[in-house]
Amino acid sequence: MTDNRIVFDTVRPWLDAKGFAPDRIAALDAALATYRTGLPPATPAPVVMSAFDVAVEAHLRIEEGDKARAYKDHLGYWTIGIGRLIDPRKGGRITAEEQATLIANDPSRRGTTIMEWTLTPAERSMLLKNDVKRFTDAMADWPAWKRVQGDIPRMVAMTSMCFQLGEKGFAAFVNTLRMIAEGRFADAATNMLLSKWAKEDTPERAQRVAAMMRTGK
Repeated sequence: MTDNRIVFDTVRPWLDAKGFAPDRIAALDAALATYRTGLPPATPAPVVMSAFDVAVEAHLRIEEGDKARAYKDHLGYWTIGIGRLIDPRKGGRITAEEQATLIANDPSRRGTTIMEWTLTPAERSMLLKNDVKRFTDAMADWPAWKRVQGDIPRMVAMTSMCFQLGEKGFAAFVNTLRMIAEGRFADAATNMLLSKWAKEDTPERAQRVAAMMRTGK
């Protein structure tokens, strides 16, 4: 990226709101490498969203909201985009790779922090995709997660809980996860609603997620 900066700075004014998304950076890097080597560029793989990707993003946009600038969530922690926790008091942050991409998109951000930035829709979507991958990777070896593979509404329900509660918080739902692993989805939904999460923290969201687990819809 550093060696190619002059080219990136030249084309930046012609970009749309998507800015320098990762796929565009890769395409430009490949084109510049071709110019230097004379070899034909590799065709970038198209970005294909699975049915789960589409469903979980739609769900989390509704449940978490979608805000371009940093805000405090209902617990008073700084958040941005679609539920991305950035408050260091709770371990929130953006990664070095994410920060590099966001600054490449808008160099005026250099020397400032994400607390001062306004993110584009594509940037907020990028952070969400990274979050979803992080949480689904965390659940990859859980028997409950393996049990719901291909069952998109229940996959979304589990991802929603992990997203909201964190890996450790969701892992504490031992009985619920055991019931899911056993395919006892109605029992799991009922058990979810016995928790503090459902009774006190976010009861309306809990009811919606439990319904997805109960019905598979």
